[in-house]
Amino acid sequence: GSIMKSIRIEQGESFTVKFIHSVEKAPIFEFFYVDHKGRIILKEVKFKKIGVGYGRYLPTLYPSEQRNGWYYMSNINVPVTLAYRVGYVANHTLVIRGRDYSFSEFVPPGDLLKIVCARD
Repeated sequence: GSIMKSIRIEQGESFTVKFIHSVEKAPIFEFFYVDHKGRIILKEVKFKKIGVGYGRYLPTLYPSEQRNGWYYMSNINVPVTLAYRVGYVANHTLVIRGRDYSFSEFVPPGDLLKIVCARD
């Protein structure tokens, strides 16, 4: 596909993808960083409702806890490929360096958006 937007991110730098779950209508925050090999690493997920799909993994795969009304899956630290079907309700948003970028700025709802790391 074509490049819709390019945002420079350095190794070790973090970013977040936040959205509203389409069924539960509850917020989800996915926290990532770029490792020394230029891979996107999922570090942690924060969500309000256990039914959002992450809940089934809480007891077995990743350390988890509940704080201040939020569930956290922490210390995940696995490389991921990021591809999101941009939702009509979800309002997918990339947060980097304190700035929000709505996915719908790049592609219309219903389209696929991929986030990749590219070397210069």
